[in-house]
Amino acid sequence: HPLLAMLKHAIVTAGLREYLFAVSCAFALVYIYRLLYGLFFSPLRHVPGPLIARMTTKRVELLTIAGKMAHLGRWDHDKYGDIYLCGPNAVALCDPADIRAFMGNPAVGKADYYRILEFTEMETTVTYRDNEPAGIRHRQIGPYFKPTHLAKMEKTIMGLGIETIKAKWDGLIDASPDGAAEVNYCNDFLISAFGIISTLVYGKRVKELSNADTKTAEWIDMTMMYLSVRAMFLLLPPFLIKLLLGPWEHYYHTLSNYIHEAIDTRTKLIAQLKQEGREDEKPVDMLQALFEGEDPETKERMTREQIHGECMLMMHAGSDTTSHTIAWTVHLLTLYPEHYKRAVAE
Repeated sequence: HPLLAMLKHAIVTAGLREYLFAVSCAFALVYIYRLLYGLFFSPLRHVPGPLIARMTTKRVELLTIAGKMAHLGRWDHDKYGDIYLCGPNAVALCDPADIRAFMGNPAVGKADYYRILEFTEMETTVTYRDNEPAGIRHRQIGPYFKPTHLAKMEKTIMGLGIETIKAKWDGLIDASPDGAAEVNYCNDFLISAFGIISTLVYGKRVKELSNADTKTAEWIDMTMMYLSVRAMFLLLPPFLIKLLLGPWEHYYHTLSNYIHEAIDTRTKLIAQLKQEGREDEKPVDMLQALFEGEDPETKERMTREQIHGECMLMMHAGSDTTSHTIAWTVHLLTLYPEHYKRAVAE
């Protein structure tokens, strides 16, 4: 690239010290420009916020890495109010009414940031940035997320969730000589979430919580770790990403093949039930919803590749979020016994 050639020439002819000075000046000029633009020309110049936020997003990124994201939100909210600038082109909304109004506006598209959640070659419910295909996908599967349909899955969710956990913990207590047992509830909630999602999304039941076999959960968890880390390195060249994350990549391909097998199995089952006139016996789960989801306006259904992408998304978006939420709920209830007693009574 001509620019690289110029930089190389500058280093050779001017020397390293002069080169570093030139680079420092260049960075200074860039941030001076960003500051002037943010203060006087940006369409967000009237939105309150910290001065550094008008120049860079690094403040948010560094504090997020340091585990201070929640503290940062409180600091900025207390100082600047419900709406404030958190980056050169980013505004934070703190009032739920504002968030609902923004998210409910069909004219609002998603930022390119969401591409980090593209786990396959296909765009999914979460990653669509174009409103038209996003609308089609929402109309295809939206009805299956309503309470009336989710209620049909409740027996499966309860059986693989709280009932299995309760049976395991009761068993540990009964086997204890003093009637007490120590449990890793974070781990058990995560395995339980994997089991529920695996059953509802892939049509395959994973019985790991009851038999203490966590191989599948670890495999799926490592796949999610691989995808998350890969998303953080999108700016690196593909060959470097492969070099850094190669040892984990096989976890992803194993899960991908697992999903393809689940789709094949369900396709054969649907064909068999149709042939035998037993279509009313079709499974009630999210995989079936992905097969049957149809846009009432275009009559369009999802392709095999799109179903594969949505299955990958649901495992990634549903397991950690669900289990961590429950774990935090239990943790907080143990810290506040009065609320724990109210929850038990209810």
